[in-house]
Amino acid sequence: MVANSVMAALMIGIIVFSVLVVAVRYALKFFRVSNTSLKATVRSMDQRVARLRAMSASCKNGELSDFAMRVADGLRFGDSSIVLPLDGEIDDAIERAHQAIRIHDVSAAERELNQIACLTQQRRAEEAFSRKGSF
Repeated sequence: MVANSVMAALMIGIIVFSVLVVAVRYALKFFRVSNTSLKATVRSMDQRVARLRAMSASCKNGELSDFAMRVADGLRFGDSSIVLPLDGEIDDAIERAHQAIRIHDVSAAERELNQIACLTQQRRAEEAFSRKGSF
């Protein structure tokens, strides 16, 4: 009788241990995937900021260069841990601004940098809305 209860307790212990091992394994897998996704998202935002800074450095017009740096700082200080639909529009505007600076079209470059600044403000509003109510 005592042997049966010891054997039953041992079996229950093995089952609980097995369930815990499986749960920990899946939790670690989830965290690894989540961490990889977060790193990729942050890396893409860092690349956007780096492109704007490189654009600023290559610009011959001092005012436009300063404006590009301010836009880069505005983008850098936003939340880079989430991907928003505006990110694609920001990438397109950065590419258009880069092309305008490359061909020395100051008015087009200013227009695109203003567009990036506006999109950055919209992105901040969307970030705040998506974070509202979350922990």
